[in-house]
Amino acid sequence: MRAAGAVAGLVLALAACGSGEGSSSPEGPAGAPPERPGEGPPPAWVETEGDSVWLAYSTFCWGGTCADLVAPSCSGEQAAPHVELRRGETVRFHLDFDPNEAVLTFFAEGGEPGQVTLDQSRTPTWQADRAGAFTVFGSGDGRDASYAGCAVLR
Repeated sequence: MRAAGAVAGLVLALAACGSGEGSSSPEGPAGAPPERPGEGPPPAWVETEGDSVWLAYSTFCWGGTCADLVAPSCSGEQAAPHVELRRGETVRFHLDFDPNEAVLTFFAEGGEPGQVTLDQSRTPTWQADRAGAFTVFGSGDGRDASYAGCAVLR
C-alpha cells in the first residue's frame, strides 16, 4: 500500500509538469518530457494548431509496473496539463508505441462525460468538441497506458 501511494504521488506530481511553451518539433513539445516512472510507458504529447503539450502520466501497466490513479482534474494543486483548443480543430496525440486500441475518455467535472474511440495509430486524432479533464488510453502487446490532460476551449 505504501509503494502504491508513492507511485500515485509521483505520477500525480508529474501532472503539473506537462505544459509546453513555445514551438514544437517532430520529437515533441519544447522542454523536457515528464520523467518516465520506472519501467513505465514512454511519455506522450498532444499537438494542436497553436502548440504542443506533454501529457501527464496516468494509470498504466507496463514492463511489470502498474499504477492505478484517480481520475484527472483540470483544477487544484495537481491539475493535469492544460491543452488550449479551438472547437472543431484536429488534435493529434503522439504515443511512442503501436496501440491495438486507443480511447479518449472525458470525466464529468463540469463538462460532458464520455468516450471517443480513436484510430489504432501512434498518432490518433480527435476533432475537438468538448472541454474538460481527459485521458488518452492505448493498449497493445500485453501492456497499457493512460495519459492525462485538460482540454480548454478558447
